[in-house]
This record gives sequence, C-alpha cells and structure tokens, in this order.
Amino acid sequence: MSIEFIFQLLKNCDVRRSWLNRFDGSMFVRIQGELEIRVNGDCYFYEPSIALVELAYQLKRWNKEDGFQYDSIELHDGPIMSFTKIGDNRWEISSIWSEGTVLVDSNELFHAVDVFLSALDRELYHKYCFRINFVR
Repeated sequence: MSIEFIFQLLKNCDVRRSWLNRFDGSMFVRIQGELEIRVNGDCYFYEPSIALVELAYQLKRWNKEDGFQYDSIELHDGPIMSFTKIGDNRWEISSIWSEGTVLVDSNELFHAVDVFLSALDRELYHKYCFRINFVR
C-alpha cells in the first residue's frame, strides 16, 4: 500500500519573523496548514487547518520502533492520529477524525514521513526562514 502526506501551509498564519528568534511552544500551533493523508490514492485523513509544526516535531521525535500518537495542545479528546505496529512490517493508522483504520507497510510509512518532513522543512525555510531541525 502506498501512502503520502500532502500539505499546504495556510497563507493567513500570524507568524512574525522576529518571533522565530524566541521560538516557544506557541509557535507549534501558530503555523497551520492543510493536511491530507492518501493511502493507495484514496483520501484517508483530511484536515483543512492543523498545526503542521507540532505534528512535524512529534514525528521527528518518533523512534519508529514504538507506536506513534499525535497529541495536540489544542485538543484534549485523545490523539488526533496514531500509528500502531502490527507484526514486523506493518502499521495500522487511525485517527479520531477518520473512519476506520488503514494498514501500511513499514517502509512505505517511514518513507512518507521522511518525505513529508523534508518537504515541510523546505517550505518553512522558504516562507519563514527557519528549519524544523531548529525546533527543540
């Protein structure tokens, strides 16, 4: 199964370049964007305004051996998205905002996450002159 994370930064984010010098937790939710997760070409997850830097920060910290849960400081209903390891080479993706679950191959998921992080990093640098690696 193929998987891809498609995003677009929102144009109306209230982010001033001077704030980036004193990056704090509020910046995680200030930079919003549209996110779609497609599995085999079909939309599994879509959110028109999600905290992309917050998601990227958590994905960068994920060790890819254990499960992943994307929890937002904006939401207290549980994880928005989860990856649960099924056997040696498969992951189940679920979301409180999507119906059902999908199974994907480990390599496909890891590659899709890496591509998303790289593309977001380039876009953030282009728009705000900072990189995801800057986020601690």
